[in-house]
Amino acid sequence: MLTVFITIGCLIILYFGTSFIIIIKRRPKRFRGKLKPLARNKRILSLTCCICFILSHAIAQKNVSIDNKYIPDTTVNLVLKLFDPASIRNAIGSQSGKMIVDEGPTRVQLTNESGKEYLILYHSDGSNINSFSEFEVGWTRSTDKSFRSTRFKEFFTESGIRLGMAMDSLIAIKGKNFLRSSADGQIVLTYNIEENVKDGNVELLKRYNMPGYQARYYFLNSRLVKFIFGFPAP
Repeated sequence: MLTVFITIGCLIILYFGTSFIIIIKRRPKRFRGKLKPLARNKRILSLTCCICFILSHAIAQKNVSIDNKYIPDTTVNLVLKLFDPASIRNAIGSQSGKMIVDEGPTRVQLTNESGKEYLILYHSDGSNINSFSEFEVGWTRSTDKSFRSTRFKEFFTESGIRLGMAMDSLIAIKGKNFLRSSADGQIVLTYNIEENVKDGNVELLKRYNMPGYQARYYFLNSRLVKFIFGFPAP
C-alpha cells in the first residue's frame, strides 16, 4: 500500500512539474526572466522523481520477500475442511458406507456439477468416518461411476487456487519456497511444512497435531491441472 502512495505522489509531482515548465515556455519573453530561477528547479524535480521511484522499488522488493512466505490451504470451497467431520457432514452428508476401499488409499470420489472437475477426499485411517487428511482436485478424465456428482460449480481453496490458473499466478499467491520437479510431462511444484523447520507455519502442525504438511501443484503448459494438499500419512 505504501508503494502505491509513493508512486501516486511521484506522478502528481511529475504532472504539475511538467505543466509548470510548459507554462514557462509559453510566457511572453518579458516574464521569462523572472521565472528562470524557478525553471531551474526542474532538475530538482527530476531528481526527486528518481529518488521516489528507487524508494518505491525498494519497498516493493521488501514486500515481495514478505509475501513469499507459504500460506497453506486447509479447505475446499470454504466448507470442506481437513480433519473436520462436522464440515463434511454439513456440506455433503455423512460418508458412512460411501467410501472406496481397494488396493489404494481409502477415499471418497466426487465431481463438480458439470462433471469436468473431480475432488478426492483421502480418509485418515483409524479416525472418524468423516475425517479426511488430504484433498485432491483435478480435471476429470473418464466417466468412472465411482465418482459421485455434487452441486458445486467448481473446486477451489480459501487462497483462490483453482484448476486452469497460470503457474505465475499460483507462485504469486503461494510464494517461491517450493521444490520443482517433473512427472509424466508435467511440472510439479511442492511446498512442505515440517515440524523441524522453525517458522510461523509450525503452529499449523501443532494445531492439527501432525508432523508435516504438503501441497503439490501439477502444471501442463504452465496451467494448473491437478493439486493435492493436506497431511500425508507418516
